[in-house]
Amino acid sequence: MFKFLTKSIIATALLKRYQRLLISVAVLFACYFIIGQIHDDFLEYGEKTQNSAAVGFSYVIKWFSLTLATAIFYVFNMYGSEKKKQLKRRGIQAEDLTSAIKNDDQRASDPFENIRRKEKLNSKAEQRLGEKNTRSN
Repeated sequence: MFKFLTKSIIATALLKRYQRLLISVAVLFACYFIIGQIHDDFLEYGEKTQNSAAVGFSYVIKWFSLTLATAIFYVFNMYGSEKKKQLKRRGIQAEDLTSAIKNDDQRASDPFENIRRKEKLNSKAEQRLGEKNTRSN
């Protein structure tokens, strides 16, 4: 039971962290598969129709399509992760700003605000010693 629970927790954490990357890799491999199948179908069509002139051009299109799919994959993952980091930074800054505004409102009604402003806090013993010193002088 604990092995299953541990595996489930680890799998969930990994899926949440790498969900965007895993989905984009799956889409990339699906694109590779579809491009390969279309190219194979065209080669079979070229053999049946005895059209060998377009075979070389089909390889150019195939490799251009594969390169384009790979480039889109890299741009999507690189740009998307940077954009996500920027949004997180902006979110943190916005949260800090809203909490600072709330804190200003709370500080006005906070009874301990004058204690926070003191440079040094004295204990009861230090206060009594201070009282005795002022009486004896």
